[in-house]
Amino acid sequence: MRQVGLLAAAADFGLTHHLGRLAQDHANARKIAEAIHSIDSRLVDLDTVETNIVGIELANTRTTAGDLAKTLANAGVLSGALGSHYLRLVTHGDLNSSEIDQAIGVITSSLRAVI
Repeated sequence: MRQVGLLAAAADFGLTHHLGRLAQDHANARKIAEAIHSIDSRLVDLDTVETNIVGIELANTRTTAGDLAKTLANAGVLSGALGSHYLRLVTHGDLNSSEIDQAIGVITSSLRAVI
């Protein structure tokens, strides 16, 4: 039961200290998703971007999620490969608007190279 208490404490801290920041995280994710969508609408379903998570469907590209994740990581953008053709990006409170814009540049140029 100690683990449950640790998880509850983390959730309580987040709700107490970072709830107001959550709307900005969601807006940043939407901004990233719209930039990706403008390259190729098959990459991101804008209807699914309701929180701070952006999923990128790579089935119609010349890359895999793992390879793109490595490319992005080498440029300073962390992501997660979930399967061979699905990449997940998550925004969080440690990112400012300048960093979001920089990440968008890295992501979009990397995607343009594989479409």
